[in-house]
Amino acid sequence: MLEVALALGLFAFAIISILGLLAVTMNLDQDSANDTTVTRMSEETGAWLRSQPFATSHTAAAYAPTDTTPDFYYDAAGRMALTSTGAPATTAPADAYFSCTVTRRATPSNAMDVLVMTYSWPLKAQEAHRKTRRMHISISSGY
Repeated sequence: MLEVALALGLFAFAIISILGLLAVTMNLDQDSANDTTVTRMSEETGAWLRSQPFATSHTAAAYAPTDTTPDFYYDAAGRMALTSTGAPATTAPADAYFSCTVTRRATPSNAMDVLVMTYSWPLKAQEAHRKTRRMHISISSGY
């Protein structure tokens, strides 16, 4: 009888441990998926910023290093929210899950800007409970 009780105790301990690891694994899987989405969004945002004329883009030399552009917004699948004209939406739509704030960093050269793209999600969560990732890109004026 003692052996049966001991075996049941070990079995219960093993099942509880496995269930505890399952929750951690599911969180890691979601974090990995979000990191992949943020990487894809940063490539899209960087490509959009690089496609803008240097003098009229958000990275124009007139911006002070501490200025930020309007936020860009994305749905849960990582698709950029666009206006009816095809430009990035600068106000959060109802289905926005990610936001991206682009900040210009000071550089010693006027021919290049370094931009810091800060992504945060989920937007419906309180600010203290959002996750954030930062990506850096450089944009050359071509001079």
